[in-house]
Amino acid sequence: MRPMGDGSALERSPLTLHDALECLACDLLEDLHRGWQSDEGAFGEFTFDVAKRSITLAYNERVIQSVLYEYTF
Repeated sequence: MRPMGDGSALERSPLTLHDALECLACDLLEDLHRGWQSDEGAFGEFTFDVAKRSITLAYNERVIQSVLYEYTF
């Protein structure tokens, strides 16, 4: 089930396991790193460990930084 656009109800739709896991991963990534697709080449990897019932995200964010130093003497 996925929230509907207005957040008022849940929508049911059949998904393959692959599509459901991809959707879950995208939702988790967006919750943790909103706008990740807009950065300067962010990358990472999800690891699903069924035995431990855990999902791990290794996320690498690239940031271009500019620092201005201005001096008046």
